Amino acid sequence: MAHVSHISVFSHDRPPVDNTQGHSTEKFHAKTSEMTQMRNTAEQYIAWYTGASNMREKTVILEVNEGKIRGVRKQSAFSEVEYYSFLGIPYGQSTAGHARFKNPVKVKPWKGILDCTKEKHGCLQYSMRIKEITGSEDCLYNNIYIPKIPAKNDPPKAVIVCYHPGGLAHGSPDPWYYGSPEYIMHHDVVYVCVAFRLHVLGFLNLGLKECSGNQGLKDIILSLQWIKENISVFGGDPDNITLMGSGTGAGLVQELMIIPKTKNLFHKALLMGMYKTCPLHMAAEENASLALDIATRLGYAKKDEDDKKKLLSFYKKLDLEEVFAYRPDIFIQLNKATLFVTTPFVTTIDSGDDAVLPLSTREQQIESTARIPIMIGFCEREASMALTKIYQKNTKENFFKLIRSNYLGWGYDLNDGEIKLIRDQVEKFYCEGKTVENASLSTKCDILTDAALSDVYDTLINVISADLPSSVFVYKFNFVGNAFTINEYISSQFDEPLKGACHESDFNHCGPTQNTDGAIRPIL
Repeated sequence: MAHVSHISVFSHDRPPVDNTQGHSTEKFHAKTSEMTQMRNTAEQYIAWYTGASNMREKTVILEVNEGKIRGVRKQSAFSEVEYYSFLGIPYGQSTAGHARFKNPVKVKPWKGILDCTKEKHGCLQYSMRIKEITGSEDCLYNNIYIPKIPAKNDPPKAVIVCYHPGGLAHGSPDPWYYGSPEYIMHHDVVYVCVAFRLHVLGFLNLGLKECSGNQGLKDIILSLQWIKENISVFGGDPDNITLMGSGTGAGLVQELMIIPKTKNLFHKALLMGMYKTCPLHMAAEENASLALDIATRLGYAKKDEDDKKKLLSFYKKLDLEEVFAYRPDIFIQLNKATLFVTTPFVTTIDSGDDAVLPLSTREQQIESTARIPIMIGFCEREASMALTKIYQKNTKENFFKLIRSNYLGWGYDLNDGEIKLIRDQVEKFYCEGKTVENASLSTKCDILTDAALSDVYDTLINVISADLPSSVFVYKFNFVGNAFTINEYISSQFDEPLKGACHESDFNHCGPTQNTDGAIRPIL
């Protein structure tokens, strides 16, 4: 097994970083002016990206199986590197209106030339980053970036297909959000960022044929089929596709690795900061009771609680933009099993002809896992997102109980003596004579990171390396640069600094993203 102890991030000539704009806690918490500034900066970036300020713009036309598409040549904001961008290429028909909650259907051919020079903003959601309602229910599309228009005799390029983080609750493949190609386009690869349905739209499972769950996962599989059939048009190699995901995106990649229907659709995997957000740890057979609870809070009549068809009808008629306007957090919650903020609607074990995750036991899932080369890694302070104000009291007064019930010895019936032994060993190794409860914030984060990662990582690494011992690569990311970071937000919740590379730092260093002060800068 190869081990990477430190990652070198892409470096190139770039404008000097303006360090006068600090990341103060006060700035981060400003509710109106700062969010307005962030949105304005995002709009400036989008204006630049879509060509409004790009003097070297050149449109190009390619033809995929369904018809012709128009893309545009771009120049990196931070170097002289040029590349071509094709945004919003549909792989499935609209899932809005009567198609809400239905399985995705392959996109129909179109006439004329489809304009793919502008963003489409992902699935309808309340964005936790810009504090706004954004996106659309018509969201089944791929964004594709290539370093050059392929010539006839060019060798095919490796393909990277990326799935964004966001707890299945928010996020999109927008270039300014989670899908910037800026640094990846310094390399000779084809880069694909995928949009799919999120939260209740993507994962409501009422156990009905017309709402059988895993809609978002089925979107992703349809996208992969489209990529396999069309990526050669962009110079990509359909037999050299690597899936890449961060956080919940990494969890989706792991699930794709166990789904029989994805066989031969990809060949390698890069899992970044998977933590315990892998939806495998959250799956259930259906989520009708959860759906009923949320629907009741939105005005659904309790007398119809046993009628799933009426419940589905209620959700189909729900004006989600209106719901997000007055209940922006309705589809976001703390998952007590994972200590992570996600949507309560996640991937589920399903059944029937359209099932994608019929494997209900851990043994079945391990047996079904694709034996392919993988790179798997995490950030130094990967569990930072678990240390938020929502359970600040628990981490101060009951931290050991918190991690004990969720990670250490989870699933085992331990007696008091065994629990005490675990505590003694944890405090001896991590706490330098202090109790767990009195340890520093960084130490608590280290304990939680190690405890959370151990099961997920050890299982997957051991399964793959048993058959492919030279094809498993592990990294730890500890570089701290200018990329979007949550460290100051976490620190502000505890009045104690949290240092080091936090959750998503590795992914955010793959491209320039917005910082908490609204500025978009180089990451180094």
